This record gives sequence, C-alpha cells and structure tokens, in this order.
Amino acid sequence: MELPIAHHFEEVVKLHPQRVALFCNGKYYTYIELFEIVSEIREAIEKNLKITGCVIAIADELNEFTYAGILAISLSGNVILPFKPDMAPERIQYSFDKTTPSMVLFSSKVEDNIKQQFDFIKNYSQLILNLKRQKFIEAHSTVIHNTSFKEMAYILFTSGSTGKPKGVPVSKKNVHDFLQYYFDKTNYDFTEEDRFLQVFDFTFDVSYFSMFVPLSIGASCYALENETGRMKFLEIIKMLQDYKITVVSMVPTVILFLKNYLSKISLPSLRYSFFIGDALYQDATVGWSSVIPNGRIDNFYGPTEVTIKCTRYIWDKTQSELESVNNIVPIGTPFPGIEFIIINDDGKLVPVGETGELCFYGKQVVDEYVGHEHENMFINLLVNGTNTRCYKTGDMCSVNKYGNLLFHGRKDFQCKINGYRIEIPEIEKVIYDIVASPVTVIAKKNEQGLNYLVGFIEKKIFNEEELKKEMLRFLPEYMIPVKLVQIENIPLNDNNKVDRKALSLLNN
Repeated sequence: MELPIAHHFEEVVKLHPQRVALFCNGKYYTYIELFEIVSEIREAIEKNLKITGCVIAIADELNEFTYAGILAISLSGNVILPFKPDMAPERIQYSFDKTTPSMVLFSSKVEDNIKQQFDFIKNYSQLILNLKRQKFIEAHSTVIHNTSFKEMAYILFTSGSTGKPKGVPVSKKNVHDFLQYYFDKTNYDFTEEDRFLQVFDFTFDVSYFSMFVPLSIGASCYALENETGRMKFLEIIKMLQDYKITVVSMVPTVILFLKNYLSKISLPSLRYSFFIGDALYQDATVGWSSVIPNGRIDNFYGPTEVTIKCTRYIWDKTQSELESVNNIVPIGTPFPGIEFIIINDDGKLVPVGETGELCFYGKQVVDEYVGHEHENMFINLLVNGTNTRCYKTGDMCSVNKYGNLLFHGRKDFQCKINGYRIEIPEIEKVIYDIVASPVTVIAKKNEQGLNYLVGFIEKKIFNEEELKKEMLRFLPEYMIPVKLVQIENIPLNDNNKVDRKALSLLNN
C-alpha cells in the first residue's frame, strides 16, 4: 500500500517544529502548531470512521482548517474529495453520488451556510472543524463506506464535454511520482528557506503542488488572502512583494491582466515563476521577465488526468522567441517516465512536425474516470509493438526541430468555416497584435447550424470595420470574425481560465 502523500509533513514536524509551515489569512502557523490542528482532526476522523480507504469530502474554504483537514484526511489513510461551498448544489451532489463519501468536513465558520444551501448534507456524517473542538454529527441515513478508491490520494471533478463533470481519481502512486520530479535536486534547488505562494482553489490540482512540496521539505506555504471584494490578480502581486515569495505557480492570465502595470512591479526575491493552465504568450513573458530579475520562468503543461504537471519548458528570451508559434511559448518535454504520442483523427501517429492530438501514457496517467465514464478520452494504440492505453488530451500539438512540444490550441477550438479548417489561436494572435489587449475568439452556430466566429476584445475602444480591414492584411476573409465585440472583462472560470461557455451564451 502506498504511503499517504502527507507522510513527509510528519517527518518535517520532527526535524523543524518551530519553522513556519503555513501563513493563512494573516496568521503564521509553525510546523508543530499546524501538526497539532491536523492531529486533532485526524483523531476525530479515526474515532468516528473505523476503517480506512474511504472518500472524505472537505469544503475548500481556503483557511487553516482546509489545509489541516486535507493533511488529516491523507494521514488517516483516506481519500480527499474537495468541494467549493459556493458551488451549485447539484454539482456537489453529483460528485457525492458518484463517490459516496463516508464523511464531510467543514469548519464551524461555514456550518450554517452549508446546511442551508446543501440539504442533502444530512445524509452524510459530518465533522465540524474548530480549534481542538471537533464536533461529529451522524448521518440521517445509513452510511455506505466506499473503499473502491482506497489507493487514491484525491478525486477531482473537472468540467465535462457532456455537460456532466468528470471525476478524476488520482492515485497516491501518481502523486508520489509527480513529487519526485520536484524533490530531485538536479531539477530544482528548493530549500527550507523558500516561501511558496498557493493561489489556487483545492478543486484545481496545482494547489497540491503549492501545498505539498513546501510542507514536504520544511519550507513555508503562503495562502493567498481569502477576502471577498479583492481583485485576485492584484492580491497575488501584493503578496509576492510583501512576503518576498520565492516560488509561485500561476495561470498566464495573471500577467496578461497586469501587462500595463509591469513597469511598476519589482520582485527580486522570486526565484521560480511557474505557469500552467493556459497558453503562455511570448511577448507577455518578456515583460514579466523584467519584473523578476533573479528568477526563472518555467512553462508547464498538465491535465488533471496526468497528475498536475507533466511537461516542462524553461523559458529563454532569445530561444523562446524562435520557438514560439502564434506567440505561444512551447510546453516542452515530458517528465521522466511519461511518454507521448500525437495522433490524427483516425488514431494514427502523425509524422514529426505535423499537428495532431496529444496523448500520454506511463507514469502519472490515471487509469480511468469515476464510474468508467467518458471512456472516449482513452484509446488503446499499438505503440512500439505493444497495445498501450493512452489518455487523449484534446489538445492539438506538434514537436518542433528542438524536440519541444508546441501547443496549437484545443481540438474543440478548431472549426470549419465554409469547408476550411481553421485554428482559433491564430486569429486571436492577429487581433492581439493589432489591439494589444486580451482577446478571445469563439465559434458559434447560426440558425442554419453553420459556424461563425465572434471575437471579444477586453477594455479597448475600436472601430470594427477598420479592425477587420487591418486583419485582412494577415488572414483570409473566411477567418475574419463576423462580429468583434468590446467587453469590459473577458469572463474567467474558477481556475482563472477564459470561460468560453459564458462567452458563447452572450447574445451577440
């Protein structure tokens, strides 16, 4: 049986009890102080749940109880199922129905809100978290202890193309393999003096990197301030400056949002600036590099199904300009033990240099989705004479002459206009170069079911006809959006990625 993913935390507590483990909502917690909270929660879990290997749901409140609760679930030998208290009740109930958690953890701070909003919560045993005063409430109905996920570290539900979330069970082994990449000193020289900023919700898997790496090596984890009404991107910069953060993972949207403010920002303490979750643009990265004179920029790629991050590209101002396509920085090469292939629509390997759908197999790749659903995302292919189960990412990629993977956009961001297959990122690049403002282009269907393009441009006044004329200098007419819309803010989802679904629902 695999060790819990939090086992290094216990070791660090013995070695460095008085070092700062966590800074959360204005308060510092040493390793021994955090361990005491974790131990109280763990004891309550084990007292009221007599078996291990069960799914335990935990409300992602982004406070000390969330961090301690996640550690306690792991150390007690159970499986973490995070959920956001402000999610739609139907979505949470769907994930509970699929995983049948044996217990639900949340703090007394949100107790009333959760019980009012989620009526179904009464059907599950509840552990109300407080400092040294854990309260257990029995379920109204018989609890079914589901141990089919016992070798899993956590289960995350991501957006699904069918309209139902996809449950991704990530094994302890997958996470251990992932963490080894960062513990390897030939890759990163993290030390006990490093300060990691954790900016993501725990329903987004990069948060597990930002939490478990520092807490496994004796470094400090700084949680982004969790206050309503604050601009998240500006809060990130404030914390990077105020607390002299040395390591941070962010989505590229952050530096796009801050593009006009970069000349006023200086982060000399930042050693590693990691990006993941969306396309990283070369020109924006050049600007960001001037903000971190002593730092390195690494661009990562990693679907949840391949455990957090699985490829890396180290950005270089000169080389990356040569390698970037449509202004998008390469996503690099896979971690050790992970292999990839690129296939066409018929499932055949494409020649080197040509674009196709990126697929992964090997370490860190999950076996399946919860309930064996969405099986079309996996494919059995003959690789080097062996029948191999591969995960299809839905991302269109190629390999350049330097051996680096290039990201060309989502497969579902492709569409045909009058029979021509087009790549939406190419159109976005042209518009962006003209207007120098964030751009998103989506494909919609008219009453006849034919595709047409709509471009959304953030915070920029423009003349639509003049802009289209300018675009015709770089694109054929069939690639020019029918409409170009000025929008105050391009909507983002919970993971700070462009919410294309929300844009598609706008009446344009």
